[in-house]
Amino acid sequence: MATLQRTNSCTDIGFTLRRQFGKPDFRPYQREIIEAALAGYDIYVQAATSFGKSLCFQLPAVVDTGITVVVSPLLSLMINQVEALRACGINASALNSNIPYPEKERIHRDLETGHPLTRLLYVTPELCSGSRFRERLQKVHEQKELARIAIDEAHCISEWGHDFRKDFKRLSWFRETFPTVPIMCLTATANPRLPKDVKEDTLNRWINNEQGYDIIVATTAFGMGIDKNNVRFVVHWRLPKSFEGYYQEAGRAGRDGNASYCFLYYSREDLERVTRMVKGDSKDGTSHQARLRSLQALALYCENITSCRHAEICKYFGEITIPECDFACDFDKDAEDLGERFREGLASEEWVSTQAMQGTYDGYYDDY
Repeated sequence: MATLQRTNSCTDIGFTLRRQFGKPDFRPYQREIIEAALAGYDIYVQAATSFGKSLCFQLPAVVDTGITVVVSPLLSLMINQVEALRACGINASALNSNIPYPEKERIHRDLETGHPLTRLLYVTPELCSGSRFRERLQKVHEQKELARIAIDEAHCISEWGHDFRKDFKRLSWFRETFPTVPIMCLTATANPRLPKDVKEDTLNRWINNEQGYDIIVATTAFGMGIDKNNVRFVVHWRLPKSFEGYYQEAGRAGRDGNASYCFLYYSREDLERVTRMVKGDSKDGTSHQARLRSLQALALYCENITSCRHAEICKYFGEITIPECDFACDFDKDAEDLGERFREGLASEEWVSTQAMQGTYDGYYDDY
């Protein structure tokens, strides 16, 4: 069964951007990506966290007929984006384990019609493996109402990703079952080498800038899914488990283009603890070694005192063009002070090794 028939359209996507999303203009390359999406191409988008990747599938979903299915591993991001879309008058929904039963049934009934009113449906990769959801999506496709599939955080598809989830590898079902439906993959961290933390009302109040909710202290799983453009600083009290993870999390700051600050507290003791945790996470050889290499690259980044931080990040991700730092990192601001902190603030590798042999770090990260 063929997918939607696309024809050259005179739709003014700039007008849709202003009217529906309230944004004055596209950021660089957004227009080109959206036009390619509307033309029915498969698209891979790798861009920084401040790029505005979500708009690349949200705007086409508003312009096109049919439903766009968005696969995302981050529940808090789903909630955030669905609420923002509904505030713009766009029919968007999320389907995951946290959605109340009546809402789930409403969405399923909408899909069962074959002509859903929903324009954007956010789902987890785990849900996509379920037979009930697949059957309903096939019915939508039979009615030529499946516009496209968007896969967010696409680095998770690969075992080389820093937070790999097995159900991401099963998303090949989309291509096998719907070979003519366009697929868009989006990520900020692709590498060529490839408890609930806060109550939901607290999250919403922080996102909405309510007085008294200026700072959030939580695990990284919380912060990764937040689309809040005026975060002024991100502080890592502990060392992230990968270079990709650090880049994603630090990228939450300054998405509005204004000055922001990122602080990472690093110690070799912490590196030893995280290394033990990563080694205990997985026994699979390929994934295991890739994660350790990523962590080691992050440690070298932290202990680097001879070059610009921004240059090191670009180098890790294989970027050829390195933007000017403009004294934004600690090396360019005061290399002498950085060197002094390195010499006086880090424990020796021999001391850390001795402490590890004595079991000092055992169980330290049980609550991570």
